[in-house]
Amino acid sequence: MANLATGLPGPNQGMYEAAKEGYMPKFFAKITKHGVPIRIMILQSSIVTVSALLITFTSGADADFAFNVSLAATTAQYLMVYMIMLIAYMVLKKKH
Repeated sequence: MANLATGLPGPNQGMYEAAKEGYMPKFFAKITKHGVPIRIMILQSSIVTVSALLITFTSGADADFAFNVSLAATTAQYLMVYMIMLIAYMVLKKKH
């Protein structure tokens, strides 16, 4: 449960801060009245939903294969966000 509470919104908040500072398109800097970066959340949830649908409907009757692919895909998707943040950190560290 702790991973869900921090692992899902964490990358979104980091991307929001980057958008707010101008390192990403300002389009992603929009927030709701509760401070939630709505456009980043929609982008992330859309990618995850499309991936889940593709895995579910292309796996056939092999549930183990679908589970293993979804586990690997989830890991890869979140790893990409962290890799982008690492690259952004290195670029900012070098420039500033």
